[in-house]
Amino acid sequence: MGLPDVIATVHRWHARVQGQSQLARDIWHLGEAARMLVEDKPDKTKAVEAVNAIAAQRLATMDADARALFDRVPAMTGDGVAHDHGERLRWLMCINDPGRFPYTQGIHAPDHEAETCTEPRGLRAAHDTRSLAGALADGWAWLAGAPEAGNAVEARALPLAIAFDEQRDAEHGALACAARRLWAVSLREFFGVRGEGLKLRLISPVGQRRADIGQDFDARATDRAEAALLAALALRVSSRTAD
Repeated sequence: MGLPDVIATVHRWHARVQGQSQLARDIWHLGEAARMLVEDKPDKTKAVEAVNAIAAQRLATMDADARALFDRVPAMTGDGVAHDHGERLRWLMCINDPGRFPYTQGIHAPDHEAETCTEPRGLRAAHDTRSLAGALADGWAWLAGAPEAGNAVEARALPLAIAFDEQRDAEHGALACAARRLWAVSLREFFGVRGEGLKLRLISPVGQRRADIGQDFDARATDRAEAALLAALALRVSSRTAD
């Protein structure tokens, strides 16, 4: 088990997110179809029952964690929130609010005071896509040496941090968001961690542990940053294979 397995796990998770989002979209469309049938064709009760039955079947096939998030979908409001329930579920699974898995927008809730740390522990400093990917790879290699999965891995993960200036510019902010997501997803899906160890701590050069991103969040920029990190990680795998 090594870096290729971690990368493959992340890709499988994204494929699962896509599948769950499509289920949410189907359920929403079926619900809207049933509503319109009731309004426009009130005599078509069997058709409404059939549509609702299909929606219930789709809902029953959703994963437990996606189902729990799906229950939050109708309550999501505000500027920039997609009306499409599939996109809403994808947002909850891939971005979510600060302090919620996968911690893309920060590891603390907005009202949580950021902690400080004078020295990063465990992982080396990073300043660009390649070095940040290298730091993540070093972290995964360290965790892979844990005697057992789950609690032992989390104990190893808790003190780890990367010195990275995510406030430098928008590119660094997006890389920080992507790194937090990769870390959380890989530790939960690959290593079986469920606790605080999922939260990747990024420490600025002056030692301030950033709780949340400092600029407006850009989901597309974060997706691009994650793709770049995964490409850099794949390149590391290729280089080692060639050697």
